[in-house]
Amino acid sequence: MRINKIGGLTAIALTVIYLIGIVMNVTMLDTSSITDGVKLVEFMRDHEVLMYAWITLLYVVFGIILVVLSLAIHEKLKVADVFLSKVATAFGLIWAGLVIASGMVHNVGMGMAIDMLSTSPVEAGQFFKMINAIHIGLGGGNEINGAIWTLVISLIALKHGLFKKWINVLGMVVGIAGLLTIAPPLFDYAVMVFALGQMVWWIGLGVNMIKSE
Repeated sequence: MRINKIGGLTAIALTVIYLIGIVMNVTMLDTSSITDGVKLVEFMRDHEVLMYAWITLLYVVFGIILVVLSLAIHEKLKVADVFLSKVATAFGLIWAGLVIASGMVHNVGMGMAIDMLSTSPVEAGQFFKMINAIHIGLGGGNEINGAIWTLVISLIALKHGLFKKWINVLGMVVGIAGLLTIAPPLFDYAVMVFALGQMVWWIGLGVNMIKSE
């Protein structure tokens, strides 16, 4: 299987993972109304297998696939701009590493908190709140790495006509939105534009890469 096709399929796969993550987050694994740490750990204990599977898919598998996509895009961009393609790839790989680490921290911390629940429920709740802060900080407290990756790719591709123009323009919008997530007052709006826009960008990118094979 050629690099463009691999890259295209991985881009589409990331969109599918995003969609699964969003659906699960607002349905079976919705914890938005749980503010008490003990109750949160109890919820995870009651949904332990599903939680492990969900976090593993959304973070660990996602990160692994992102590595492949980053390298596949690098192969396409390096012909046009050697230096900037390396910059984009570096941020893509950093993003992938942080996402994988975030998922692993969550799963390990969740298991430890569940083990503590029967003997020290209050401590279990406090412990997982700390773990969750690390998890969020690594994997989604802001989207700077993903934003820079998307933005640099889109700038190179727009300048050299590597993908369709609408894909590159959308990528720039998504990248700018991701950069704005560093500002707390703008986070909720910016992250929504980033997440939804990136799914469309990945689909467009994926189809474009597959067709160019």
